[in-house]
Amino acid sequence: MQVVAEAADGVAAVEAARRLTPDVALVDIRMPRRDGLEVTRFAGPPTGPVGPAEGT
Repeated sequence: MQVVAEAADGVAAVEAARRLTPDVALVDIRMPRRDGLEVTRFAGPPTGPVGPAEGT
């Protein structure tokens, strides 16, 4: 894996994800301006499967 971007808040994360179109995005659930769940809704492709991953 290669880190291609970091974002200080959810709005910046959405902008970076739309610009860079990464295969995987790791976001924190608690972020300022937009939480991680909102980021996964707004940053992904309009028709592709996007959602939170559950860790064990």
